[in-house]
Amino acid sequence: MLNDYLASLRTDSTRSTYRTYIKIYLTETLHEHDFDHMCARYITENRDYCADLVNFARHGTDTLAPTTVLNTLNCVTKWLEYENITLSAQQRAAISRSKPDFDIITSKRALSVDDIKLILDHADVRMRAMILMLCSSGMRIGELEKLKIQDVDFSSSPTHIHIRSITKDTEGRRQRASKTGKSRDTFISDEATTALRQWLAVKDSYVESGMQRNAGLIACGKSVPKVVDPNILFPFGRKTISKAFSVALKKAGLWNPDEFTNVNGITLHSFRSFFRSQMGLAVPGDVCEILIGHSNRLNRAYVRLPLDQLRDKYIEGMDMVTVSVSSQQYRKDVKEVAKQTEQTARAVDNVLITNKSLEQQIADLRAENARLAAESARLTAVEESLKNVVEIVKQYKEKDVTVHWGGI
Repeated sequence: MLNDYLASLRTDSTRSTYRTYIKIYLTETLHEHDFDHMCARYITENRDYCADLVNFARHGTDTLAPTTVLNTLNCVTKWLEYENITLSAQQRAAISRSKPDFDIITSKRALSVDDIKLILDHADVRMRAMILMLCSSGMRIGELEKLKIQDVDFSSSPTHIHIRSITKDTEGRRQRASKTGKSRDTFISDEATTALRQWLAVKDSYVESGMQRNAGLIACGKSVPKVVDPNILFPFGRKTISKAFSVALKKAGLWNPDEFTNVNGITLHSFRSFFRSQMGLAVPGDVCEILIGHSNRLNRAYVRLPLDQLRDKYIEGMDMVTVSVSSQQYRKDVKEVAKQTEQTARAVDNVLITNKSLEQQIADLRAENARLAAESARLTAVEESLKNVVEIVKQYKEKDVTVHWGGI
């Protein structure tokens, strides 16, 4: 029954969402755990569906976030309509009046570098790689879950990540790889690259160990072997990932659920928010929007930003999304050395320019000296000629020779 309704929905993501909310509702209403049995029982029993929905609307917030209650009511109502269980206008009004009359939003906590370090101190090799990739790339957790090994280019510096628009699940069915349905490119920090390599080195044994823990349930027919795509970087379900993250938060002393919504202020999405806020301090906002995939907010001037230019912009802000102090200090030292080298090169260029100028001045002085020497030689020759004339005149005077100048 439910499977027929879910099959009518458009995407795998929508089907998964509806299934989750309907399961929440049936568990709260029937207090059972066999989901398929609950679905069949709920539809075939002659129940007061309006009373069930009103009761859930009034008391659901005792254990669930108000938003979850509202979404659950919406999904269940549509499922009932599909099963030809129609609610009258009066019944819908009664349910509406019973809904939470205000939206309580979980108080989110802005992550600091110290918070992330604390979480990493209590995370295993898998969770460490995931956290560092999330906070240095701006990816959504759903995008990271679908990432394949061939989407990672380790030869690029920094490591390049290609997020596909469409991918296939283990059964060969097409599914969105990105929330927007559009492909994009981003990068991860050097420390995230190191953590990812460390994870890939133990991934196969890690996955095998996890499957062995389920061997007992498989043997008694309570579970089936999990089909794992060897190309997926993190072949785990969201529930498994969320549980591991919650364990790390609790060990780090950062587990503090909201008193109204019972949702922790730090979630896996918090790392994406960390990336946007920190990277935004170093690079233009439009570049950040490209990296995190907010295509509807893009300035058209950046839409066609070439990958090399996008990489250069990412490098400008990579320190801001790097958690390890040693990594930050290393790049700081490299930048300082580069700056000093540039200053030295500039000083050398200035000396060379000065030397060239001095060489020109020396050449000019030598040319002037040569000209003066030539002029001096000419004047000396003239002086010698005058002396000869004077000597000749003196000799004529001594011989009383009358010189008739006018005849010359």
